Amino acid sequence: MKQNYILLSTCLVLFSILNSNAQEFSDDAVTDLDSFLDTDADETSYSLGPLNNDSKYITSSTSLYHQMIYNNGSTGTVGRITVKSENKNHQKITPLRASSGEIITIKMKFKTKGTLVSNEDVFIFGLKSVLETEDTDFPIDDNDSNVKNGEWAVVNVDADKKLKLKDKTNQATEDYADANTCYVTVKYFIGDTRANSRIKMKLENNDSSSGWVDHTWTSQLLYDAITGSTGAYMIYGSLAALGSSNTTPHLYIDDYEFTTNDRGIVQLDTNDINDTAAWSTGALPETTDRLFIFDNTTSFLDSENGNKNYEYIYIDADSKLTIIAIDELSITSLDLDGKLDIKSGNFTEGNIKIGSTSTNSMNKSVTLSNTGDLLTIAPGGYVLRQSSMLCRYYNPGDGGGTGPHWQKYNSSGSTPSWEHDASFPDGSTDYSARNLVYTTQAHQAKLTGVNTFNDVYILDGKKMVIDSEGRVTVNSIYTQDTDDAESAILYTGASLIVNGTSTGNFTYNRYLGTTNWYLVSSPLAGETIQDLISNTPFASGSDNSANSIIGLSTYKGTDNTWEYMEDGSSGSIASGSGYAVKLSTLANVPFNGTLVTEDVQVTGLTASRFNLIGNPYTSYINAISLLDNNVANLSEQTIWIWNQAALDGAGRYAVYNNANDTEIMPAGGFFIKSSDTSTVFDISQAYQNHDITEVIIDSRSTGNSNANSEDSGEKTVQRGSNAYSQIKLSMQTDNVTKTTDIYYIEGRSTNFDNGWDSSMFDGVANDFAVYTQHVGNNAPAMNLAIQSLPKRDYESMVVPIGVHAVQGTSIEFSTALIEMPEGLKVFIHDMNDDSFNELTEGNTFKTFAAQDLKGTGRFYIHTTYEDPTQIPATSGDLSMYNFQDGMKIMGLKSETATFTLYNFLGVVVYETLYDASAGSDVPLPSLASGVYIARLKTNAKTVTKKIIIK
Repeated sequence: MKQNYILLSTCLVLFSILNSNAQEFSDDAVTDLDSFLDTDADETSYSLGPLNNDSKYITSSTSLYHQMIYNNGSTGTVGRITVKSENKNHQKITPLRASSGEIITIKMKFKTKGTLVSNEDVFIFGLKSVLETEDTDFPIDDNDSNVKNGEWAVVNVDADKKLKLKDKTNQATEDYADANTCYVTVKYFIGDTRANSRIKMKLENNDSSSGWVDHTWTSQLLYDAITGSTGAYMIYGSLAALGSSNTTPHLYIDDYEFTTNDRGIVQLDTNDINDTAAWSTGALPETTDRLFIFDNTTSFLDSENGNKNYEYIYIDADSKLTIIAIDELSITSLDLDGKLDIKSGNFTEGNIKIGSTSTNSMNKSVTLSNTGDLLTIAPGGYVLRQSSMLCRYYNPGDGGGTGPHWQKYNSSGSTPSWEHDASFPDGSTDYSARNLVYTTQAHQAKLTGVNTFNDVYILDGKKMVIDSEGRVTVNSIYTQDTDDAESAILYTGASLIVNGTSTGNFTYNRYLGTTNWYLVSSPLAGETIQDLISNTPFASGSDNSANSIIGLSTYKGTDNTWEYMEDGSSGSIASGSGYAVKLSTLANVPFNGTLVTEDVQVTGLTASRFNLIGNPYTSYINAISLLDNNVANLSEQTIWIWNQAALDGAGRYAVYNNANDTEIMPAGGFFIKSSDTSTVFDISQAYQNHDITEVIIDSRSTGNSNANSEDSGEKTVQRGSNAYSQIKLSMQTDNVTKTTDIYYIEGRSTNFDNGWDSSMFDGVANDFAVYTQHVGNNAPAMNLAIQSLPKRDYESMVVPIGVHAVQGTSIEFSTALIEMPEGLKVFIHDMNDDSFNELTEGNTFKTFAAQDLKGTGRFYIHTTYEDPTQIPATSGDLSMYNFQDGMKIMGLKSETATFTLYNFLGVVVYETLYDASAGSDVPLPSLASGVYIARLKTNAKTVTKKIIIK
């Protein structure tokens, strides 16, 4: 839905001259100009002599001295009618016609000569319904609308030698003088009835103007003549202020203008602009209409669903147009004798434009009312709140150079004004109450750092830009023209959270710093496959069937395969869907569409299998929150993210759960494993954040040929240390490194803890991998990328290590220890030679795969202190070691074994049967301190170990 905004698109006229200008004419208007020169504008010649000599005029007198045309006078420039006495009338014989919705304008330019008779009328000027073909008479003035046959202006001279419109109030007057150039203008606004018609008059005397004043239309005869077939006729009549003598004073008429085909529509006695009864035509205005607001002191534009586009609006001196809220209003030209009152409560900022110059001054005819948030006019004529920030194109004059710069309003001092703010935004100032208004392309005025703003207004064709370090939170974003292809640009790593609504089209550029494979997702709604292909340099190749394919693929969970697209592929991209991409060169993957400001449910997933989905927002989302909200939708609370760089450049799937929470970047794709019954995954907008505590694991930057792109490369991020005890076991061959994580956390168990234990990603084949299996015998069979164990009894827990490696592979193990107990050492037990190899940080163990390795049984991790008796005894995959009050048995599945304990003299002090299916522990009785020998015997194997009881 379009947001409210008002645009006075061309303002049209400078306010310093608004009050002196007559209303502009329609482009279709026709003006007949009689200038009484030898050749006037319409090529009509007027000869020297009485006016009635000319065939275009009829006069009431043929006297040479009463209405004489003077051409080629003594100065050679005179072109005028000279009227020398009262009661001399004339009419132009050309009829004037108009239909409903049109305007007839008649205008006379004149001067006076000599002393007029005080307190008398100078002349009448207007229209009359009939033409006296031989000797024109004054129009009939009567109270009966069907008798009175004309409507006219009366120019009067008062006792102070000032000219005025007779019987009109609220008008300026000025002394007349022989040199004064005067105009009288009468406008007839034709409605669908006489009652819906209006007459406006204006007298201009030198630098003084009466302004537009009302004249009551009482003549039905005149209305019928104008709108009928006969038409109306101009009438002029001199009156008593000229006196009866023909010597002095005189009235000089320089020219007449008669304008028709001028379309206009008058607002009548209603404030509802969407009501047909509001308009003189009885119909709603159309796009090309010119609107005239007369005698409406409380007229409103407040239709929230209105879309208005008008050529022209005139507001007379007795009227005020109050703009409160409207969906869209475009006015090509504005003329003010009254007031334009703009309320701050419900207008879209920056979309009211009341001037086209660089000034921020305003005329007294414009009032900017407000409630607690003052309005002002910013450079360019835009109406803004004083608390807003304006981004516009200019040269601040402080060395910044010409380009987009930020301005703020400085209300202090004697001359408040807008000024350059070079530090905006600095990332440390509270801008949460400020709006941002863009009147330029902001590529060099990017938002960066962590900032919160109120609302953002992006005017037609302009752009908001957020760089890779930008972390921006706003209330709402209003785009003036939602058809603009791109109203905002965000670069890789940028994060934008919109708490309210957003309009307009955005671009999110995810820059890929290598030509490796990446997992991505569109952070914008409305993107399509065909647009993504046309805008992105995907790698090309062929599949096993020699079909031409590109580096854009979906994942098919039903059989763990990738489905590659072709150049001609098409279709929509649903929010939350994930893709694998590979480019032919380092470049952006540009996603275009609208911001997603609602919760997203990803549907159509494959139950009980891996599914590739993605982050649908232009901000980071928290992994733990996603997992906690989808317990019923997942077989395990785990997220798998492909890290194309990893630690070695070969790439691997990084695994995340509650033990190592992460933030998923905008445009980032990831895997989840659905439960047996679910085909959906819920992503709540409430989980958005800016990941301001991020730690960069890998950041590759290799440049970008796009001058408007950020060179921030691929980022895989995770939160800082959560202080859990951890062993990160790495296995390396050549330049490839794989890892698995063992955490020690209070409250965890040795069996499966959903959300804390996570499988390795096995949705694709893996020839080189390292993982663990559960310590507890009752856990499901899982190859774990993350195993969380209790934070106790380190010595009693032996962790089986699984390895995938092909025959002939050289293997090197190492560890990184985080927050592990002091003095605790880590050993890897290689069952091939029954060797214990210390992997405490800094130590490594190298070995060789003499045959293909796939599974557990050869390697075990032991955590023990320095007492060598704590190292377990083993036989094949059977092992036994002591802890606190008992013995731990590993490697038996369901067999029964005999456990025997001897003292140092070889005497049996304790014997019991051990059932492997019942557990892995053998409790010991209370014994005296000393050295003992423990033996575990099965049908196939015997393990013996010396223990010390203290």
